[in-house]
Amino acid sequence: MVQLDPDATDSRQRVTALADRLRANPLPGVTDVTQAFTALGIFFDPDAIPCGSGGRRHETVAAWVRSSLAMATQAAAVLPVVHTLPVCFDEAFAPDLPLVAQHAGCGVDEVVQLYCDADYRVGAVGFAPGFAYLEGLPQGLRVPRRARPRTRVPAGAVAIGGPYTAVYPNASPGGWNLIGRCPQKLFDPYADPPGLLQAGDRVRFEPIDRGQLAATEQGREERPLHREGRAVLRVASPGVQSSLQSLGRAGVRQWGVAAGGAMDTASLRLANELVGNAPDAVAIESTLVGPVVECLHDVVLGLAGGVTEALGGARRVRLRAGEQLDLRGLTGARAYVAAPGGFAAECVLGSADTDLQGGFGGHRGRALAAGDQLACLGELTDSGDPTGWFVPASPRAAATLRIVRHGGIGAVGDLAWRRLLGGEFRVASESNRMGVRLQGNPIPADTPGASESRPVAPGAVQIPPGGEPIILAADSQTLGGYPVAGCVAAVDLPILAQLRPAESLTFREVSLADAERLYDQVERELQAVHAGVREAIRRA
Repeated sequence: MVQLDPDATDSRQRVTALADRLRANPLPGVTDVTQAFTALGIFFDPDAIPCGSGGRRHETVAAWVRSSLAMATQAAAVLPVVHTLPVCFDEAFAPDLPLVAQHAGCGVDEVVQLYCDADYRVGAVGFAPGFAYLEGLPQGLRVPRRARPRTRVPAGAVAIGGPYTAVYPNASPGGWNLIGRCPQKLFDPYADPPGLLQAGDRVRFEPIDRGQLAATEQGREERPLHREGRAVLRVASPGVQSSLQSLGRAGVRQWGVAAGGAMDTASLRLANELVGNAPDAVAIESTLVGPVVECLHDVVLGLAGGVTEALGGARRVRLRAGEQLDLRGLTGARAYVAAPGGFAAECVLGSADTDLQGGFGGHRGRALAAGDQLACLGELTDSGDPTGWFVPASPRAAATLRIVRHGGIGAVGDLAWRRLLGGEFRVASESNRMGVRLQGNPIPADTPGASESRPVAPGAVQIPPGGEPIILAADSQTLGGYPVAGCVAAVDLPILAQLRPAESLTFREVSLADAERLYDQVERELQAVHAGVREAIRRA
């Protein structure tokens, strides 16, 4: 992460210029650049980045950023894009407008006037796809967030939360104060670009009445499911949560879209290898209780991850038409089912992964349900014997996750860090694809206050006010404001993905250089396993 001085008056302009420069002159292997206020997050594929002079990839990325910062500082300022958004302030859409007026000590009409006279700047896009944090709210209108968030805020709701204002792009839970409705669509995953607002843009609001709102409100277009291939499986029971996933999206974080993809990428890749697929072919990811699927056509499937004890480990399984595969008794938190060529899925924003928060990609943008039929894109015939061997499952034991300490703004203090490394934690039942919540002795809040949201990544260990850590996962938000203790090494994210509720884990500190070496070591081991799989299939 790149952090400019948050107190410098030109930091916001400089970080926007740097983000533009990095995107315009990309380094091969860099997958994402995302901006938040005065910070910048750089994401890269370790397998595609050349090593620096010291043999470390992060040194190559750091050198690229330093040279780009110098060039961005010298470049002429670019005029920001200015948007004018219509807002209906009718009481039907503004339940909290009287509260804002009371806080400001004026009438509702004066609040509307103050709000529409102000000029706003997009400080960051995150929390949800297309959700823009707008800075510049008049001081008198800065009402604290609600003590009890609403379970559902409608799409288009205009809201105030502390020093920021925003328009909710999609329906979601929210704790901000609602003051109006905007008919403008701010995020459409099928558009290019998908988001209307970017960090650094300027925004103004103009009032409209209910009639104008009705005439301009944009509904969501229903799109037919994109189908290819031949249907091979019908879902009899979906389990707790099963969805179509691959290796995630690139270049989408600037719009507030999570990279997503499989929680356990090692198991996804192995399942695909078992049926001769590319590593990023689309497979079924099941969670805690797997699905029961009925075979509609003879097919060989690849199974990996926390599969049932009866399977013994990752293996190829041949199913005949009419037979069922029952994965309800998973031994780990997640298992993967791959079919020849990968499963057919809707490709959105460069990937077919299911974004469960945004409601796009995969199978109709949602988790699988009973009755869904899945098609595969490859040949269904297979003459080899798929059942004579398997890759044994690793014995399950208490997990130790390697973690790299976070430094700088938003980092925890020494006491909290020692408490994290010395504690034993259990996985909470509330964990999901957005984050793994931990239970144990609370970590002391020794970080001074809340700070501006910053880019965050899967593996980041956040310490919320209650002191119980949250490890961000594949579908985590792109920005976070909680203090960050560190980031779990990429090689251990598959271990984290397999931990079930009530299972325990501890942390062990490693350096960034150690994390890179571990990645290379584990990648070599995985490649050896994959080579053995290919040889076994060849001989079958």
